Amino acid sequence: MIDPSRPGLLKKVFIGPWGLRSGWRLLIFNFAFLVLFGIVLKLVLTPIVGKDPEWTATNFILIEAVSLIGAAACIFLMAKI
Repeated sequence: MIDPSRPGLLKKVFIGPWGLRSGWRLLIFNFAFLVLFGIVLKLVLTPIVGKDPEWTATNFILIEAVSLIGAAACIFLMAKI
């Protein structure tokens, strides 16, 4: 018989006393930043700087600025979780 007062195994694995466990938070952050943002970054910047960009100061600043904005967005989302 299932005891309703006992938390399930999945809840124990994913949820701790203070919410979502830190390891899962880190995994979500890595997935969001490295995978999703990397794909979006490539799709957005390739038409602007070219497939094999020349390393000029303008291209470097543009690429780094977009990376910074993406990292800040991921950090903001993780702070909300």
